[in-house]
Amino acid sequence: MIHLNLNGRRGRSVGLILGLCVGLFVLTIPAQAGESIWTHNGSTIRWVSAGQERLMYYLAPRPGLLAIGVAPDTLLFHGRRIGYRLVGTVYVFNANCPAMPYYVEGTIYSETDVTPEGAVPVVDPYTCAVLGYTWENYNSASRFRYVMTTSRAPIIARE
Repeated sequence: MIHLNLNGRRGRSVGLILGLCVGLFVLTIPAQAGESIWTHNGSTIRWVSAGQERLMYYLAPRPGLLAIGVAPDTLLFHGRRIGYRLVGTVYVFNANCPAMPYYVEGTIYSETDVTPEGAVPVVDPYTCAVLGYTWENYNSASRFRYVMTTSRAPIIARE
């Protein structure tokens, strides 16, 4: 047990060291829980954070996605935040095929602007078979921009 003598030199040193350690610890912990609103390619997204887990659902899909059956609460991303990295699975949507998953990852340079990247599946529109993957697609870099925090309790994946 450390005895803190607040009137003496040792107490101030220990207090300063403890304060610095606690301050450094707090500065290295990113936000861990909550729900917020983001934008992505003309759609409004609900971003759910629970520990390291990150989930993104369409809140208001853009008109082109609505036309092919993407509805509010459709899962767009499921992954994890590991330090300042975001890794996981994002989905690309097509009128004739089910949602196609692909792996993305990226560095989080800003808490309000995140762009995970990954090779997008090339899908046969008749058979829905994945023919390969490409970086030559605007979905290979999925940019998300923060709008606001909400007060709703986090909802975990409904798969």
